[in-house]
Amino acid sequence: MRGAVIVVRDVTDRVRLSQELEEQVRVSTALYDHVATETDRLNKMVEERSSELLRFQEAHARDRRLAAVGQLAAGVMHDVNNALNPIMSAAYLLGVHADHPDTVRDYARRIQKAAETGAATAARVGRFIRQEPLSGGREQRFDLATVVAEAVELTRPAWGHRPESGRVLVELALPDGITVEGIAGEVREAMLNLVGNALDAMSDGGTLTIRASVVSQEAWLEVIDTGVGMTDDVRERAFEPFFSTKGTKGSGLGLSEVYGIMKRHRGRAELISAPDRGTTVRLCFPLAGPATVTKPTVMRKRVIKRILLVEDQDDARRLVRELLETEGHAVTVAANLASARALLNVPDGALRFDVVVSDVFLPDGNGWELVAEIRQRFPNLRIGVVTGWELAPPRSVTADFTLRKPLAARELLESVAG
Repeated sequence: MRGAVIVVRDVTDRVRLSQELEEQVRVSTALYDHVATETDRLNKMVEERSSELLRFQEAHARDRRLAAVGQLAAGVMHDVNNALNPIMSAAYLLGVHADHPDTVRDYARRIQKAAETGAATAARVGRFIRQEPLSGGREQRFDLATVVAEAVELTRPAWGHRPESGRVLVELALPDGITVEGIAGEVREAMLNLVGNALDAMSDGGTLTIRASVVSQEAWLEVIDTGVGMTDDVRERAFEPFFSTKGTKGSGLGLSEVYGIMKRHRGRAELISAPDRGTTVRLCFPLAGPATVTKPTVMRKRVIKRILLVEDQDDARRLVRELLETEGHAVTVAANLASARALLNVPDGALRFDVVVSDVFLPDGNGWELVAEIRQRFPNLRIGVVTGWELAPPRSVTADFTLRKPLAARELLESVAG
């Protein structure tokens, strides 16, 4: 028996599903390609925007750095001018009162104190650049009352001759015997800043009280004014560098410098103020032992030294030479390394000098080069280096003494004498 089986299958749905799947694959592929293209485009946009934002941030940061440097320079200029002002006035009055020895000595003392304050400013900037604390260089123990009284005297022209409507009464309570350790010039400068701020806050007059006391083994120095005071927001930011409420009249560095000076002196600065209730700035120093006593000059036999002075600045070279010659020393000068080498290079190799004093920065090289050459040729020759920059010498080179500008006369003479 023969037969046939016929199977009929309806594949319409399968074909339709296959076609739909193919269409979905095509759409997905197209979508993927589109997404990939958009992703590349978006990545490029992000990179461009990021680069643009980075350039903007760098430009903004550069502008901020330049502004900060400008404000720092303005603050330093302000402090240096504060030091120069009494120097110029006293120098003029020296000529006017040249025939009165006591008056001349008084003005000379004021010039010396103002110059010390200027030198402390320069040294502080150097330490700020390197973020260094005090390191025992010119630190000494001093009576707080003496230094504060000197600073107040330097500010007398600012408060002593005000019109009646803006008159400021200054009250001092500065007992003797409160001793701190540090750099007197920096503490004096801190006081100049604080007194200046207090006077600015009392444009309509008032009372400025400056008092010192001992509290819990600390020396407290308080500067109190009856001026306009500060709001909470201003008080909280007062010690920030470049923050000022004086607009173009202020650099915003006064109180921040005071804060830095106190940190370097291992102390602290505190601020108490309220609107219309005045301001108190309290400086708290660690107490030290008795103040450094200047030893009386001991008459000793003067030993004449043959000195080679290497200094490129004409006025500095002339004045240092005159200073050394007042002690009886025989001084030969050179304005650069070439001249110094010529004076040292004698045909018979004899040693013509007992001491060489050289500046570091010279027109034709570095003073440490000269020190190295002298050390090799004349090991026993006494060598001193003078520098306006607080830079460490090369490790392989040593000097018998190193002095920083501005030179202290007694320090130079003692160093030369050995």
